[in-house]
Amino acid sequence: YEENVEKVCSMFVEELGVQPSDRSEAYVHFIVQKERAEELGQFFSLLDDRKAECNIMDVQLSLASLEEVFLNIVRKAELENANKEGRTVTIVVNGSEEVKVPVGVETYKTESGEIFKFKWGQGESGEFILIDYERDFSGETPRSPHHIGPVVF
Repeated sequence: YEENVEKVCSMFVEELGVQPSDRSEAYVHFIVQKERAEELGQFFSLLDDRKAECNIMDVQLSLASLEEVFLNIVRKAELENANKEGRTVTIVVNGSEEVKVPVGVETYKTESGEIFKFKWGQGESGEFILIDYERDFSGETPRSPHHIGPVVF
């Protein structure tokens, strides 16, 4: 997987001169400046030609509004602040065990070795909100996710 991601990242760097702006186990985001828009047609043809080689599952293009750009900046600043301040949110696992999880993490491994995946959102003032989390049952029999309401901290 990582080798394929690096191939795609290299293509973006070599062809468009951009680094990933956001990255997770499921996706890689790139922000391409408006001035490079004319190059995108040829670039998407290159991606399409190398789709099988790089195991590219999906390519999406969207034009970011000023609001989206602003919210992305606010999100990154909020995450940095949360990390600096050591902010956590407490989740309950196994019915009663409380675990403090750093704000904004995508996955977290507990002391007992359980791995959880998290979905975060943002409130109106930019604060992180834990929307949902579930145990990662890789190699185990899957169970239903643990759905919660928004948690603001």
